[in-house]
Amino acid sequence: MPHKIIVLELDDVVERRDPRHPCIFVGIQRVGELSEVAQMKLPEWVRGANPVERQDLAPATLFARRENAQKKKILVVNSLEGRGYTVNQCTTVYSLYVIELEPDPAKDGEATAVYVGETTKSPDERFQEHMSGGILASRHVARRGVCLRPDLAPRQKYHTREASRAAEERLAERLRKRGFAVYGGH
Repeated sequence: MPHKIIVLELDDVVERRDPRHPCIFVGIQRVGELSEVAQMKLPEWVRGANPVERQDLAPATLFARRENAQKKKILVVNSLEGRGYTVNQCTTVYSLYVIELEPDPAKDGEATAVYVGETTKSPDERFQEHMSGGILASRHVARRGVCLRPDLAPRQKYHTREASRAAEERLAERLRKRGFAVYGGH
């Protein structure tokens, strides 16, 4: 029996990643089973969330093998997450942060030194993580970290790691052009 990708819009089951886009469930269903949402085999957290089928967000392709449908499902999930939808309860969002570093004229000259990073945590949590050292800390911040500089970081949220990393690189380059000595920034 062939399979298809189903996409359901839900009442808010978790906080939305982007308020403009609803919570979504993406799953795989055998074609030939009852297509009415109430009859589908759904996870418990989906059933109580008034699911409504969103055919406009699902591919029309039918798959002879479940493995092929699973591969396509991953692509659909990644695409929807990249557009800001909260898919299958994933609430991960990325943000950028800037940390001012203690001056080191030998390394930075007259420039103000900063560290640029991206995180799924709050910038405050990530700063504390750096300052406490360990494998998740940048040695530059652990040794020279002074304070967060929210005035230098954009407030925008990113929905994929790729978008966040690209924005981190752009921010680092903009700060270099403004005369900062920049660490991090991939």
